[in-house]
Amino acid sequence: MSDKDQKSKSTDAEELREILGAVQETIPQLIGSLVKSIYSPDMAKSIAESVGILYSDLKKQGIPDELALEMTRSYMSILDIKELISEGISKGTKGRDVKVAEKEKD
Repeated sequence: MSDKDQKSKSTDAEELREILGAVQETIPQLIGSLVKSIYSPDMAKSIAESVGILYSDLKKQGIPDELALEMTRSYMSILDIKELISEGISKGTKGRDVKVAEKEKD
């Protein structure tokens, strides 16, 4: 292998290291900001209002209590950030258990 090839591989490795370092720093901050914005007092108030409006509108439309409650619960499950992240991880590992994916890396 020539010196030029070795320098190129070294430069590529350094660039990759920098990129991965930036990603490693940025992703947790992004997730933290997302969680804080979703669970802020203002957001909680907005969610509560939207859930109340949904339930009331379903009832006004003549939807039976039990069905209106079930539909409202379904709507609320969409807002569960823990579930959204879990699904995202699951899809990112093509449905495999995250622990399995981590073991494969080692």
